[in-house]
Amino acid sequence: MDTIASLYVAALLLGFAAVLVLAVHSLQFRQFPGGRIFLLYVLSSAIALMSFAMLAISREPSTAFFWSRLRFLGILTSPPLFLLFVLDYTGKTFRGQRVLAGMMFVIPALALFVLWSEQVVPLFFTSWSLTSYSFLSVERSQFGLWFQIHGLHSYALSIAAYYCLISSYGATKGAQRPAMLWILAGNVLAYGVAAIPGLIGNVLPLNIAPFGISAGLIITGWGLFRHRLFDVLAAAYHTVFLSFQDAVIVLNSQQEIVQWNPAADALLRKRVPTLMYERLDTVLALHGVRDRLPTAAEAEFEITMNGCDFNARLSALRMSNGHAVGQVLVLRDITDVNASERTRLEAERLYRLLAENSTDMITLHTPAGQFVYMSPSSLNFTGYTEAELLARPPEQILSFVHPDDLPVSMNYYVQVVMGEAESSVEVRLLKKDGTHFWAELRATTIHDAAGQLTHIMSVVRNVDERKRMEQALRDSNHRYDTLVTNIPAIVFQLRQLPQGDLLFDFISPNSVKYGGMSPTAIIADPSLVFRLIAPNSLMSLMAAHTEAYANLKPLVWEGEGAWIDGTWMHIEAIPSRLDDGTVVWNGVYLDITAQKQAELELERSRKMVEHIARTLPDVIHVVDLKDWTQVYSNQSLYKLLGYDDDEAAELTWSNHLEKLLHPEDYQTELTYGNRYATLRDDMVLETEYRWKHKTKGIVWLNVREVVYERDPEGRVQQVLGVIRDVTERKTAEQQNQQLLARLEAANQELKDFAYVISHDLRAPLRGVSSISHWLISRYGESFDSDGRELIELLGGRVRRMEQMINGVLEYSRIGRDKAAPSPVDLAVVVPQIVQDIVPTDRIPVIIEGDLPTVTVNPTRIRQVFQNLIDNAVKFMDQPQGEIRIGCQPDDGMWRFYVRDSGPGIPAEHFDRIFQLFQTLQSKDKLESTGVGLALTKRIVELYGGRIWVQSVETSGSTFFFTLPQEC
Repeated sequence: MDTIASLYVAALLLGFAAVLVLAVHSLQFRQFPGGRIFLLYVLSSAIALMSFAMLAISREPSTAFFWSRLRFLGILTSPPLFLLFVLDYTGKTFRGQRVLAGMMFVIPALALFVLWSEQVVPLFFTSWSLTSYSFLSVERSQFGLWFQIHGLHSYALSIAAYYCLISSYGATKGAQRPAMLWILAGNVLAYGVAAIPGLIGNVLPLNIAPFGISAGLIITGWGLFRHRLFDVLAAAYHTVFLSFQDAVIVLNSQQEIVQWNPAADALLRKRVPTLMYERLDTVLALHGVRDRLPTAAEAEFEITMNGCDFNARLSALRMSNGHAVGQVLVLRDITDVNASERTRLEAERLYRLLAENSTDMITLHTPAGQFVYMSPSSLNFTGYTEAELLARPPEQILSFVHPDDLPVSMNYYVQVVMGEAESSVEVRLLKKDGTHFWAELRATTIHDAAGQLTHIMSVVRNVDERKRMEQALRDSNHRYDTLVTNIPAIVFQLRQLPQGDLLFDFISPNSVKYGGMSPTAIIADPSLVFRLIAPNSLMSLMAAHTEAYANLKPLVWEGEGAWIDGTWMHIEAIPSRLDDGTVVWNGVYLDITAQKQAELELERSRKMVEHIARTLPDVIHVVDLKDWTQVYSNQSLYKLLGYDDDEAAELTWSNHLEKLLHPEDYQTELTYGNRYATLRDDMVLETEYRWKHKTKGIVWLNVREVVYERDPEGRVQQVLGVIRDVTERKTAEQQNQQLLARLEAANQELKDFAYVISHDLRAPLRGVSSISHWLISRYGESFDSDGRELIELLGGRVRRMEQMINGVLEYSRIGRDKAAPSPVDLAVVVPQIVQDIVPTDRIPVIIEGDLPTVTVNPTRIRQVFQNLIDNAVKFMDQPQGEIRIGCQPDDGMWRFYVRDSGPGIPAEHFDRIFQLFQTLQSKDKLESTGVGLALTKRIVELYGGRIWVQSVETSGSTFFFTLPQEC
């Protein structure tokens, strides 16, 4: 392969990769200045590269000329797009900019019109032809007037773009400068290399423009990613750095000052002429700082400089790769803060005297949540010492409040700060040990002289005991309400006055669900409850009530309801007599309709199971192992064995085994002992014994037993068994064994027959073959043409006979060979077969998709593919044919196919071709035994698959066969 051609392809591939990366990146940053136009600029380069690539692989001149013209769509639009990108990114604006932007595309549009118009295209290409270089197509062309106009237009726009970039270079900062240089270099390289063919024509071995475009895109991409051209974060950082009110000083690794903001300049330039590359400790010493600065990469400390207090924060300065290249020192003037702090400490001393003697917990914290004072009682309230509370970070102040009370607490303190809060709020506060207590909070704000909020003082009173009692009362009421509401019954309290009047004091809401009446209606008219009871049950309820009232005993009654037909109700009430003789009944009314219906359904189910058990031919019984008594049986075992009731009465459960079991099976049963002792609940104990039938002789009975019940100690107490007559199955099994023995004998005879064919028939054939060879070698000169033809025909018949014998032997071995199946990777085996038997120069073989791995006999699967591929080659009637091989999943199977472009097979022969010794052409015309497809069919069916053919005469054939995916 030619090196220059390879480099040309590599340049195109690199160019496409650069286009893809730059397009994705610019699409991500399309909202940034220049982002959208840069995307269009990248796409114009992509059009040019794609056209160069397609031209290189085009073989037809018309196709190549199409791509040759199409590339100029990208080349012509690239310069105006690059200029628009530069204007947008650098922020260059001027009057009539939109009009000028449109005019920049006039020349490209006219050039494209000339290029694509057959009448005037010579104005662009004065000559154009297609040749080849190595494996690539190359154009040879000379350019005309319109190409020169396009070139002048492109150079003018490029120079304008370069001017804008260079003029904006001085105003850019940070990473933007090298990024703009890289983009400038990439564009200059791309245009410079692309201009060479325009000046001298396409007379070089290959057009070098793709090299310039790809290199330019790569350089542009490097500048874009290395310096984050579209990333405004660096510019934002620089703006913040300059506008920061605190003094910010940037140090290199030698502690030398390399950059500072205006605040630092105003602070430090008073006593030194310049700060650049001055050591920080030297500059600070000039301002009265004598102590050495911390050596750690990260530190915060205070210094006094020029009579002012400063908070100093020293931080490591790291590159994007994490490497430390210096430090940043931020100095904040805290002189006023320290003065305020001293004032605050004095006020705190006065508050402390008042708070330390209070039984309530008094806290003082900043608006941010930093505790500055805790009264001594905080230890009793929270379990935390004063030091522990004061050391907690401000953001953890909310951790003292129970999570469920956080919204209430936060809302209260917001209102306190706004001056709109109520006097107090009750929330749960968490202790150190994780428990909580109820507290009443009273908060007051503290402001400084300027009216600014500085602290919040809270007084905390423990109200845990009162809240606990209130909660207990609420819980009790809630439990009662929940019980009364959710119990599936009507709860009531009824007063029966001495004169007999009935008054309801309480009716639960379920009266609507179970009685169709509201509690209010029943309390207003107690007689409504009698409408819930059926008339035929009302008298029994009145009698039970009279008896319970007289004896002051609980009332228990059950009867039919009247609210809905078919309902049943259950009433229970407990009476208690008051001093004035009034009897108060506290009771429940239960709807037991579902229970009654379940009882009826259970009885129906029991009867149905009983009837089913009686109709089964099997014996179902339950035996108690304690005394070996039969608890249940749908029919008698003795009846199954042909004995009547009188004969069965003479037999007992203990001696029937000895009398009815076959002697050998009886001895086997005795060896089991107590087999039920280890029987688990999930086990089925199964036995099959021979029994003595009264009239049928020996019969086989299958017995399956499971644990039915255990005693309190867990021992098996009762077993459930099913006894089934399996004599017919046993007889069939014996017959099957006899048939298998006969089949094995037949297979042995077939094997012996195959041996006879192999040995006895081949010997005469070898003799005939030897004689024919001897005749040719001895008397070949004496035979005329007919004689030699007959001798050759005889030899051919002998070879065909030997092939047929071999085919019959191979056909007979299928299914009898003992070779174990193993995984066969068809992606490896099939190409080997193709290489062995297919003349690929005349008949190319295409393997479509991936071939799977199947678990079969390797020799057999090779025979399948060899026969199908060999037939496709043998019957190919075209000088240049084609064979396609593939596989697809098909409902748990692999469906393979071998498709050829041969003569095809008539539909009436689709079944015949899979029969032994059947061929569609004369064996004299085309040598064939007619065994291959029959052999293939038998192998496929051996593994549970099937084989078939689809074909149209003169249009080729496709042989399909399937194999299980898990064979």
